[in-house]
Amino acid sequence: MKALISPQETVNGTSRVVAVEAVEFNVAPPLFWVPCNSNIRVDMRFKDGVFSDASLPTLTLAEFKAAHDWHINAPALARGYDSFATFALRAMRAGPWQAEGILFYDWMEACNVAGYTLLNEVESGNRAAPLTINEYLELLPPLPEELQ
Repeated sequence: MKALISPQETVNGTSRVVAVEAVEFNVAPPLFWVPCNSNIRVDMRFKDGVFSDASLPTLTLAEFKAAHDWHINAPALARGYDSFATFALRAMRAGPWQAEGILFYDWMEACNVAGYTLLNEVESGNRAAPLTINEYLELLPPLPEELQ
């Protein structure tokens, strides 16, 4: 399948899918064809190799950042800490919880580097935003098995 993209019909930096065909045909610039799956439909949006459904609300960076913070806090709360900060603090003091504190701290920092790098790329226009919060969270490093 091929999707015909119209870069002249933009919304929030995304271009409109104007046709989906099994076989491409000649088109005049600036229209162009890209390969696509059979689930792509006319009026969807396209940017940087990513298709999105125009009917889905566009998430804000603040919503992604809030989800990021929740994602970091959830394992700490599940283990009885009042926040990620108190869990990560365990990494700094020798004692029975230092090892899990170090493991958590390293995971948290890896998530921060990956997540905020991705969001900075979105904000600067160098990357399309994930379509959903779950898609964003799946791009972050997984929680170590020892902390699950």
